[in-house]
Amino acid sequence: MEETTKKPRGFAAMTLEKRKEIASKGGVAAQKAGTAHKFTVPEAIAAGKKGGAKTSSNRAFMAEIGRKGGKNRHKKAWIANYAKNEEDLLSRSMEETDSSDIR
Repeated sequence: MEETTKKPRGFAAMTLEKRKEIASKGGVAAQKAGTAHKFTVPEAIAAGKKGGAKTSSNRAFMAEIGRKGGKNRHKKAWIANYAKNEEDLLSRSMEETDSSDIR
């Protein structure tokens, strides 16, 4: 049996620029026809709450971003409290790099 590979058709065969051009025309036509949806303030608030609830229900993701925020907070505090000038900052960061290579 001869194995044939499918060639992309339709939008898949078009360049990105061509797809953007067609999508833009569709958006313009919808605006002119009055069928395009524009969010009202209450709709936008409801959508934001829905998205926030969905994201915050993912405990692993929330733990990850909390950990990143905590690390950045402590890094900023270190810079503010201990690095009096750029040379001090560079010398301390070099010391940390050297000691971490030993482990």
